[in-house]
Amino acid sequence: MNQLSLSEYLRRPIEDVAVLEQEPEYFEREGLLIFTETYDDLDWYKIALFTDSKGQAFGIKRYRNCPSSGVFLLAEKNHSLSLHEQIEGVLQLLGLSGESVVWAREDAHWPTDGCGRQ
Repeated sequence: MNQLSLSEYLRRPIEDVAVLEQEPEYFEREGLLIFTETYDDLDWYKIALFTDSKGQAFGIKRYRNCPSSGVFLLAEKNHSLSLHEQIEGVLQLLGLSGESVVWAREDAHWPTDGCGRQ
């Protein structure tokens, strides 16, 4: 895993694909990611960007004033892998299970438990 700068985020087509139950502090405590704080037209947020071994960019983003817990998982479009495969790959890279995903975009075809939880 290679961490990317914030300027790299602005140059890559990265979009929200899922929500994970962890908070930024978890990733920092585990020594996985270093977060940068910045803002957009919505709010201040913490973000950490990284690539997998194939160079695909991912990110973890948490808005300061978001009322719900968890972080957004961001992914760069990859036309050779399904969105489901991309999410599975980044979970493995971060040492997380599929149960960490509390929401995923519909086109990820992520399983739900019947109670609305992914």
